Amino acid sequence: MAADMSVGLMGAGLTGMQRGYQTVTNAANTIAQQTMVNEGGNAGRGASTDLTRPLVNLGVGERATEAAASVIRTADEMVGTLIDLMA
Repeated sequence: MAADMSVGLMGAGLTGMQRGYQTVTNAANTIAQQTMVNEGGNAGRGASTDLTRPLVNLGVGERATEAAASVIRTADEMVGTLIDLMA
């Protein structure tokens, strides 16, 4: 039962890592595109880009990835404990 839980935690952690990575990637791409547009033809014409949302998403993705890594670390510790108990 504990082994099933640790495997489930590993899967949840991996899914969280993938989602966090995707959030960071999307935010970074949005920031890069917005920056390139402003440097392109609109510079000096009063163009302003609101990067608030992508920057917040960048932080959210980073924190989500850190939390998922913590879940994986905990699951790894559980597996180690189970192995020690069975030895």
